[in-house]
Formats: sequence, C-alpha cells, structure tokens
Amino acid sequence: MYKALTFVLILGQSFIASCAAIGNPTYNDNAVQNVSPNPTTDVIYRDTVLSIVDYYRRNHSAVPLVWSDTLAAFALEQANKCQLKHSGGPYGENIYWISLSSLNFTQASQWAVEDWMSEEPLYNPSYPYNALHYTALVWKNSRRIGCAWTSTTCAASANGGFYFFCEFDPMGNILGEFPQNVS
Repeated sequence: MYKALTFVLILGQSFIASCAAIGNPTYNDNAVQNVSPNPTTDVIYRDTVLSIVDYYRRNHSAVPLVWSDTLAAFALEQANKCQLKHSGGPYGENIYWISLSSLNFTQASQWAVEDWMSEEPLYNPSYPYNALHYTALVWKNSRRIGCAWTSTTCAASANGGFYFFCEFDPMGNILGEFPQNVS
C-alpha cells in the first residue's frame, strides 16, 4: 500500500509540474482534512476537478466538460452511501476509494483521475472491458460532469476511508460506439 501510494505521489508531483508549465490545471494546495469540500458550492474544488479531467480529455480530442451541480449532488448522494458499488443511475459513473482517515482532497482527486487514466494501455476498441474507467473519462460524447467525495470518512463501512464518485452525462461506454468516442 505505501509503495503504491508513494509512487502515485511522485507521479502526481510530476503531473503538477508538467501542468504548471502549460498553465493548466490550477491547483489549490488544501491542507489535509477529514471533511470534504462541498461539490456544489466550492468553486476552487469544482474548477480543480474540471482542470484535471479536461487536461486528459484534451489529449484524446474530447471537448472540455461543463460542471453540473445536479450531477455533483447525485455523486455526493452515492458517495455518502460508503459503498464501492455503482449506482445503476442514469449517468456514466466512475468510483475511487482511498483508505485514509483524512486527506488533501485536491491531490486525492488528481490521484483518482490518474488511476482511471492508468487503464489507457489496456484499452482495445474490440474488447474495451479492461479500461472502462478510462473510456468513461475521455468519452467524446459526454458533455457534463459532477464529482464528490464522501462528506466525511466512512469509518462505519467495511472499507472505511473516503469514496469519490464522478458522474458523466450523457453516459459513455456504449457498445458499438467505442471507436468514434475514444481516441
């Protein structure tokens, strides 16, 4: 666990340095906290998540996403269930979990997106099932996003820690549409 987390931290610092060189994304170096930012009112959090996601989308010829408070509220509702389980709701959905009792939510959001992007080498248009987090993130037809961390640590759940949900609308990962939506 610590080796993987250390690797991600090093990768994250490299990512921040490379993004700073191109002026995007903008980061707010939040202190470590045990209460997450409000996804519908915290503009810095929203803009940071959008910058991270859109940085990768640009590299895959996908348009920038627009933040949706409706999707963010849905993501928060799902995250607060403290379950590593897809909602089955009307949106595309990526989930990330981290086993810490407090964290820097800005940096942890970056880790989540980088984790989803790490599936890119596994992507095969004829058999995309090993990279569905990656494909949901860069799906060209998606236009809106809303993400949220659990409000507080999920100490009572079996896994503990924090859950991060991102909702995409329109949803991606539609069979027969991978070649035109993922590049």
